[in-house]
Amino acid sequence: MSGTTYGEIDRYLATVGTRPADNEQAFDELLTSLAEVPEVTPFDRGDNKQSTYWGYHSHGVELLWSDKRLVSVTIFVTPDADQGYAAHPRPLFDNLPAHPTRAQVEGEFGGPDQQGEWEGVWIRYDNLPGDDGRHQLRFEFADDGELITVGVTAADF
Repeated sequence: MSGTTYGEIDRYLATVGTRPADNEQAFDELLTSLAEVPEVTPFDRGDNKQSTYWGYHSHGVELLWSDKRLVSVTIFVTPDADQGYAAHPRPLFDNLPAHPTRAQVEGEFGGPDQQGEWEGVWIRYDNLPGDDGRHQLRFEFADDGELITVGVTAADF
């Protein structure tokens, strides 16, 4: 990211899409902030690449690795008892409340580039200022409008 900062989410934007060997300082900062041993779950995506989830349950963070590259992060803003994740302990964005509404997110980032529904309604931004299209930033909301998760995914994944 070139000059644009958002807050805690910057740690994830700095690492998603890269390998630890190519970005040691950013990964050291991220993994130190999570400060727990992750639950590691390997799985086969069917693409002949080694894929693994690292679950940091008490911090509400799930990292997805593919071929030794961090390709996606899901941050649980609201606890998810079914998956065993606590809520992330810190606000992710300096200019938004810890649990922003969709209207507040769109007020900060503008209209989304994509939207749809998965476990709840989601909106996605593909062209963050200063990011050169390297990431997708996704917000997922419950039916009552409460923010559930924030995701960062490498645009080429």
